[in-house]
Amino acid sequence: MLLFLNTEENWARKKKIRTKKRIKRKRRIQLSLTRLKSWKTVNLLVVRNTKKAKRNAARVVLCLIYSKKLLNKIYTKPTKKFGGFLV
Repeated sequence: MLLFLNTEENWARKKKIRTKKRIKRKRRIQLSLTRLKSWKTVNLLVVRNTKKAKRNAARVVLCLIYSKKLLNKIYTKPTKKFGGFLV
């Protein structure tokens, strides 16, 4: 199962659009979190290669491990565009 978090690369330049996008992104992360918790295993998390995005992804993965829905091993697989969390 593939899940993409924070994959938008083109940031909106205007403030209004940016705030709208930010709200949308937060909502999407929350939705994906709830979906993730219902799955038993997740193979790959692909994240934008920034500190915040990686931190969020790490948090997601930890939540899942603590809820014992996932395997214990986590591999990080960095690519050119994204830093990925492979679970």
